[in-house]
Amino acid sequence: MGTRVQTYPDVAKRIYNEGHVIGNHTYWHPQLTKTGVNNMIWEIEKNEKKILSITNVKTNLFRAPYGALNEQLVKQLDVMGYRGAGWSVDSEDWKSLSSVKIKQNILNNIHPGAIILMHSAGHWTQDLTGTVLALNELIPYLKEEGYTFVTIPELWSIEHGNTNK
Repeated sequence: MGTRVQTYPDVAKRIYNEGHVIGNHTYWHPQLTKTGVNNMIWEIEKNEKKILSITNVKTNLFRAPYGALNEQLVKQLDVMGYRGAGWSVDSEDWKSLSSVKIKQNILNNIHPGAIILMHSAGHWTQDLTGTVLALNELIPYLKEEGYTFVTIPELWSIEHGNTNK
């Protein structure tokens, strides 16, 4: 989200430079379904400009804070040229869980085509150490089980039959 991009510009650049896809997640992380269209636009555009100024990336990928969507937001995203991405497996790492609990949440719900929700930054008081520790074990394990890690745009391409990427 924009406040993190502004506070940690070097991290945002590193994330992009290491091959990760950058998406818009609003500037302040409000629940957009509880706000008016003008605030929706402001949140998305403010973050878009901040991401562009720091990373030189113009993204069209959007994930709504809290996964909260309504018809008004979906229409506005379409008008603004964004494609929304949700998730199908919630690690619940935002609860500052242990790596054991995070792994359990994922492994109990994993399936082909899953989009796993994990966080690289939480609220200022959240401890995401469990996320980092869980990833160190989850990635090799899931690869061993035959899973492949792809970006959201790559997943969408696969889902639409375009495997020529």
